[in-house]
Amino acid sequence: TLNTTDEKFIAKAIKLVEEKMANPEFSVVTLGRELCMSRTNLFRKMKALTDQSASEFIRSIRLKKAAQLLLSGFNVSQTMFEIGINSRSYFNKCFYELFHMTPSEFIKEHTT
Repeated sequence: TLNTTDEKFIAKAIKLVEEKMANPEFSVVTLGRELCMSRTNLFRKMKALTDQSASEFIRSIRLKKAAQLLLSGFNVSQTMFEIGINSRSYFNKCFYELFHMTPSEFIKEHTT
């Protein structure tokens, strides 16, 4: 259970990631800077609140957005560009880890 302060913190972090996700240079350091926290403190707070590291948190938001884009008709290349991931192999690997299927399989399963 999160208190109001923690909920606001998570909401702000999500908003920042969503606003900046198209930038492939957006990272934990950038998120920490935007939240006025050191990388170490950001890691501790994210781990305590979400049970994810800050980089896992950013990646999961990007990949959930990718799933939405794929379902709305974007192809894999367009989706990667929109969420700020440049490597197709890295995108496929991360997508598979989160959804247990490749992006192509995800599209086929959810659009038929």
